[in-house]
Amino acid sequence: MPFPGARDLELLLEIRTGHLDAEESVVFNSGRYSSCRDLRSQSQPMAAAIILIIEDDVHIGGLVAQVLREAGHAPALVRDVRAARAWSAEGNRAAAVLSDLMVGGSADPSRLPAELAAIFPDTPLALMTGVPRNRRAALGVTHDRILEKPFELETLVEMVGAMVAPRPASGGDR
Repeated sequence: MPFPGARDLELLLEIRTGHLDAEESVVFNSGRYSSCRDLRSQSQPMAAAIILIIEDDVHIGGLVAQVLREAGHAPALVRDVRAARAWSAEGNRAAAVLSDLMVGGSADPSRLPAELAAIFPDTPLALMTGVPRNRRAALGVTHDRILEKPFELETLVEMVGAMVAPRPASGGDR
């Protein structure tokens, strides 16, 4: 779209704030909108998916949150399972949960997925870990979504995107 002129910007502001009649037509340099109502509905941002990140390392948690924010999600960061439980008790709901495997407040790493499923029922979960696969097996950790640290940021974004994508009505995998 070419850069609009000053009057176009004034009209756009009036449309977005609802100060023009809902049926008035507006012409921009790049084309015509049939009504102000149409433009207002197009300008509404989609609600970002809230992704709860449970990570005790503030640097890793901050980086993950930043990457997810830039990918269009709304990250919420807590430091341990107790804080995640409190966050949920406040009425917050996540579209997906991304947790470090060795995070405080859990009975043990093998029970973490079940503990988080009890707090966030029907919410997709992914685990981030630097624990090697053979050590995870020895700890009894089994889960279908594990991001092995260090991971590529694109892999993080793709995994979270798949977790929040619409699922069939019959239910989806956790």
